[in-house]
Amino acid sequence: MATTSPHEFILFMVRSLAGQPDAISIKESQDDRGRALFQVSVDAADRAAICEGDLADALHTAFSAFTYKHRIRASLDLRG
Repeated sequence: MATTSPHEFILFMVRSLAGQPDAISIKESQDDRGRALFQVSVDAADRAAICEGDLADALHTAFSAFTYKHRIRASLDLRG
């Protein structure tokens, strides 16, 4: 059974919601606690819809559930 990586999961979620899916980029790094940090950048036209409000909260919740299920220590940072 193939598993989805956090990078693929984020890309799927955000591309499904974005008006400009080709403008999405994800930078992976580590935060000061050694956890994986996924910084998502979107097109300026999608910034308000994806990076703010209830939709951003829902993306964080879905990502938290994914990382919990797969026992991955990671966090999500949505940027415009």
